[in-house]
Amino acid sequence: MLIVILAGGKGTRILEETELMPKAMVKIGNKPIIEHIMGCYEEQGFNEFLILAGYKGEKIFDYFKAKTNITFLKEQGDCMIMKLSNSKVTILDTGEETGSAARLRIAKPYINEGCFMLTYCDGLCSVNFNNLLNFHKEHGGMVTLTAVRPKPRFGILEIMEDGKVKVLKEKERKDSPIINGGFMVIESEIFNFLTEEMNHLEKDVLVPLSEKGKLMAFYHDGFWQCMDTLQEKKYLCALWETRKAPWVNKKKDR
Repeated sequence: MLIVILAGGKGTRILEETELMPKAMVKIGNKPIIEHIMGCYEEQGFNEFLILAGYKGEKIFDYFKAKTNITFLKEQGDCMIMKLSNSKVTILDTGEETGSAARLRIAKPYINEGCFMLTYCDGLCSVNFNNLLNFHKEHGGMVTLTAVRPKPRFGILEIMEDGKVKVLKEKERKDSPIINGGFMVIESEIFNFLTEEMNHLEKDVLVPLSEKGKLMAFYHDGFWQCMDTLQEKKYLCALWETRKAPWVNKKKDR
């Protein structure tokens, strides 16, 4: 099963880290987030990756080239294919300013018929990917996304007409909206749907698919955390330092 990783974004909301490197290379502990994400899949038996690089993509190429446990299978122009430990990794330069849907369209020659998994490069989770895949195969939709409730950021105020605060309480997780947590399964027939005018995956692809009844959601109630801000990056680092990070060495039975 091929895992496609969208690793070309600039990470504008975390510029403290991404001014000199792509978001995929921001470190959580001693290694970049892209390696943590790959590890989540590898722990569950998925070991073929297609990394779609873009913004400062040379940093991703250079990082993997420098590894000692690597065997180069192909290196030509904008593509590099390697064997890394027990995984096969392909890195493809899809352009610095390219949108997520356009990156996927460019990657079509590297994706076989059938379904594949796709994720952004800005979040970690404890999703059971085999359960996600089985759910996708059962319902017959074109795309299955992982639905999550993010950790709430703000408290809730209930204000009277005269401006007095009646209730002030911490927002609970159940009060948060359900969002797309990434970690998708997609049928290769998506390429019959993608057009050159489509640039952004969510707005241009997922929204129209939802209107056609071809977008499904697999609800995940376990750990999920994005890395959109410096504060969120520091939170993930703190979890990593405990040596009990919830995305590592867990039984994925949720």
